[in-house]
Amino acid sequence: MNTNKSKSILTTTAFVLFFTGTALAGFPGHHNSARKSADVDFTQTTKVPNGPTLQPGTYKVALLNSDASAAEVGFYRGDKLVGEAAVRLVDKGNKIRETEVYASIQDDHSQLVTEMDLSGWTEKVIFSQSDTTIGSGE
Repeated sequence: MNTNKSKSILTTTAFVLFFTGTALAGFPGHHNSARKSADVDFTQTTKVPNGPTLQPGTYKVALLNSDASAAEVGFYRGDKLVGEAAVRLVDKGNKIRETEVYASIQDDHSQLVTEMDLSGWTEKVIFSQSDTTIGSGE
């Protein structure tokens, strides 16, 4: 009887430790810790070439595809993907310390983003200027 009780306690302890560790680390496959992302604040309406028009606010910019021939970033508001755009990634050789957004001001007083340096990344993000498709940004 003592052996069965010891096995039961050991099994319960292993079970509790496993699920506690899983809860603290997140379930495998349900997080994107390897995906590059950075927060960006837009203070005015911002158009993304070949992507959405973003309303003022904070967005998470995440690298969706880093393939040189088809690199893409996504713009998230909270957990919601509000748009994505094709980009060109240019290696800077070292980690970018501060997020900077470069944009031109349009006739309607909105800004058209041309490139971004994202904190923690080693690549500069450059947007194509060929076509601007307007999305909701919300």
